[in-house]
Amino acid sequence: MFMAWALLSGLAGEIHVEHFPQDLLRRKSRVITPGAFFLESCDGTFMGDDLNEEGNAFAQAYFDFDTGSFLADYAATLGGGLPDSY
Repeated sequence: MFMAWALLSGLAGEIHVEHFPQDLLRRKSRVITPGAFFLESCDGTFMGDDLNEEGNAFAQAYFDFDTGSFLADYAATLGGGLPDSY
């Protein structure tokens, strides 16, 4: 879902913008699910060139284990009332 959000937010790398514009349009129009988009357009892999420079900077900062806010956001959104985040 992160990948689909990032691409729809203008953080797509050149390969998606130049080579797969129809895939982005299908995702924007909700014709395919984020999972199907990821499998079809990204071959199920997430690489640095899937995002542009801004997208990579955001992902590195947000998902950084020591300083990013992903774990706190995850716990606040999905972990309420559970004994642990797993």
